[in-house]
Amino acid sequence: MKQKKKKPSRFARRLTWRIILIHTVTNLLVIVAVLLVMVVVTVTQNSLHYGAMMELTSNRLEMMLNSVEKPADFNATDIEEHIDSPEAIYNIMEKKLKESAYIMGYFSAFEPNTFSRYGRWFEPYVVKRDSVSIERMQLGSTSHDYFATDWYQKGLESDSIGLWTDPYYDNDGAHAIVCSYVVPVHNREGKAVGIFGADLPLDWLTEQIEQIEKSENKGIFTDSSNDEFNTYCFIIDRRGDYIVHPDSNTVLKKNFRTETEQTSSIRDDRVCEDMLQGGKGMKTMWQKDIFSFVYFAPIGHTGWSMAIVIPWKIMCGWGFAIGVCFLVIMGFGAIVIFFRCRHSIYKATKPLKFLNLQAQEVAKGHFDTKLPEIKHYDEIGQLRDSFEIMQKSLTQYMEQLKETTAMKASMESELRIAHDIQMAMLPKTFPPYPERSDIEIYGMLTPAKAVGGDLYDFYIRDEKLFFCIGDVSGKGVPASLVMAVTRSLFRNISAHVANPAHIVMTLNNALSENNDANMFVTMFVGVFDLTTGQLHYCNAGHDAPLIVSENDPSFFLTVDANLPVGAIPGTVFTSQETMLKAGTNIFLFTDGLSEAENERHEQFGEQRIIDITHTSSCQPQQLIEAMNLSVHAFVDGAEQSDDLTMLSIRYTRQEEEPQQGQCLVLHNDVQEVEKLSGFVEEVCEGAGVEMLTTMQINLAIEEAVVNVIDYAYPSGVQGDIRLCAIANKDTLTFVISDDGKPFDPTTRAEVDITLSAEERNIGGLGIHLVRNIMDTVSYERKDNQNVLTLIKQVKNEE
Repeated sequence: MKQKKKKPSRFARRLTWRIILIHTVTNLLVIVAVLLVMVVVTVTQNSLHYGAMMELTSNRLEMMLNSVEKPADFNATDIEEHIDSPEAIYNIMEKKLKESAYIMGYFSAFEPNTFSRYGRWFEPYVVKRDSVSIERMQLGSTSHDYFATDWYQKGLESDSIGLWTDPYYDNDGAHAIVCSYVVPVHNREGKAVGIFGADLPLDWLTEQIEQIEKSENKGIFTDSSNDEFNTYCFIIDRRGDYIVHPDSNTVLKKNFRTETEQTSSIRDDRVCEDMLQGGKGMKTMWQKDIFSFVYFAPIGHTGWSMAIVIPWKIMCGWGFAIGVCFLVIMGFGAIVIFFRCRHSIYKATKPLKFLNLQAQEVAKGHFDTKLPEIKHYDEIGQLRDSFEIMQKSLTQYMEQLKETTAMKASMESELRIAHDIQMAMLPKTFPPYPERSDIEIYGMLTPAKAVGGDLYDFYIRDEKLFFCIGDVSGKGVPASLVMAVTRSLFRNISAHVANPAHIVMTLNNALSENNDANMFVTMFVGVFDLTTGQLHYCNAGHDAPLIVSENDPSFFLTVDANLPVGAIPGTVFTSQETMLKAGTNIFLFTDGLSEAENERHEQFGEQRIIDITHTSSCQPQQLIEAMNLSVHAFVDGAEQSDDLTMLSIRYTRQEEEPQQGQCLVLHNDVQEVEKLSGFVEEVCEGAGVEMLTTMQINLAIEEAVVNVIDYAYPSGVQGDIRLCAIANKDTLTFVISDDGKPFDPTTRAEVDITLSAEERNIGGLGIHLVRNIMDTVSYERKDNQNVLTLIKQVKNEE
């Protein structure tokens, strides 16, 4: 798909915006810092201001209360002097009321029946209705039982100390909200017989608070109609009831504690508790859902507390105003800097535009394009010179690239040919033996590079399957050369030797010689007898094969820990053997399977190999294909790091019931040979073998028996030779066994019959004759016996 061409951007523009961005961010940081400082300074100044105002107001109220308390104390003394005259009490209170500016009324209240003519209740009260008129009243009655009031009881108990009552609405006397200061009255014996009090209307407190609110709400950031910009004051009594509040409907009708308990803010609760406990200071709270600063202080010894509430917008108003001014100034400065920078940067970067156009021509392959001249030798001038150097370097590089490309193409062609040659050396036709029903084989080799160092090979000789699998240390061309040598040596050595340990030892000695590269090969070599199911094998540092069958769990074959081939010359390798049942599959592999890694560097592992054998078919091709799919799914696209080789061999021979089975025992005496003719003819006749074939078989058996007589037992030692014949449907099998010394006639070299009798070495014609007559000749040493097996493929005359 054609890539969409990007729209070019200007370096000057990007640089200008970058400078403006840096300038803006710096200014913002400065503004934030200044704003924080101004807010802190504003809050500190306001704290000092409101703290001083609270102190001044508290002192003023304290003085006003003192102006009420002291006259009341003196008046109580005057009343005690005229305690016997009710009329004198009225006169004293009226006289003192005219002299007082703040007090609304005086009252006295006495114990029951203190004055008999007034009965149980006597509560004289004088009240100032306006600036000139004063009214006298006697308030005590059944409807106004002052004995049950809190102020009366506490006043009597206070001895000689006066106390202030909580504000209340006087319905009977003052007809207003008042708070009273009461002191006890004693008779001439010093007994408390009543109380004397002065009513102080709360109007004067309200006036004091309104004056404070008016003075604080004159600023440019205040607005009495908006709670967010309105400073207000309130006073609460010792119970938390509002005594003074801007909202007249709140006074004595609402409770500050109740209001704070209904909010979710803990700050509100703390402010309330501090005020009720007589504390002073500044805290924050959510008053009327507005975050505010609250300054509070107690009022004398009344138990009341006064508070001033300042919304945060008023508290921090000047700080934010200064921040806005800075922001406007910064915006104007940014605009000026933008246009100045734009002009200067465009002028300074103009040569880059011309240099860019010439560089595009160079990129198109026009290496001789002339670059613009730049007067100043700054970074742009140096960049121009660098482009000129690059032009010359590119010209040289293109010439070298042409040569390198040609060499690479030639090398890749040679590697492809080497790959084809390497793959041609391995068996690649499957099934390899379609005419046989006793063996199934399938193999796969996938090199990590063009050529690899893994190998596998197999072939059948004398009814034995010779096979191997190997992994050369290293990769690439060196490993492939060692692989080719190893495979050729295996074929040449195993053509004359049937013992896998001897094959491996010979391989090791050959590869160890002049091994300057210190390369070695891990190998597994097996010789499998297709007639008996017996496997002889030798392992040289390779992964153990897996034995797979349809009905039994898979398991790894037990192998000895031998060194790899080519590591140390003269190494002794051990041979092992096992029996394989029909239907058994030998699965061989290199570490490219077990150590395959995914992108998380997890290895495929032996357990996954076993698990796949449990779920896949035992057929060699299906098993290897399932294993290949699983390992590729596991690595999930990760690069192959090692050659991957697998070889699967399945033994499928089914045992047939022999038609005839006969044995003949001979002594190691030449005279015993004459018994062979009748025995062989009888076996062949029973198997329906034609006469000419019978004569050939008889000749081969006779040569093999005579060979045993001559070589198996030392001179003068008598021994037995056992000959057994088994006739099956298509084959005749003769097994010759003896207890003599080990002797393998199959190791004798082939006789060159093209030479004259004088030129040939003595001996060897007998085994040559046996090999030519019989289809299979094999030898093994088993249970301290020499066992020579001769097989002839026959066809019945029927």
